[in-house]
Amino acid sequence: MMPSWLMAGRIIALLLWLAHPVQAAMAAAATVMVYRVFRGEGEWHLKIALLFVATLVASSQGSIPKHFDRDSFRGSPS
Repeated sequence: MMPSWLMAGRIIALLLWLAHPVQAAMAAAATVMVYRVFRGEGEWHLKIALLFVATLVASSQGSIPKHFDRDSFRGSPS
């Protein structure tokens, strides 16, 4: 499972309908950030580190398991 910022969203009971639109916005922001950094001046080690961080931020892998229903996603008792 690849970590994602949405794992923290589960902890704060992020609403299921909100999870994917916010994830899409984060992916777009990560794309813009990576593009700007790679086009600019700077050390290549930092550029590669940014690429790894942006991948984790933009990835939805492992963020919402398909077997979760709405109540368990919000943290309601089963």
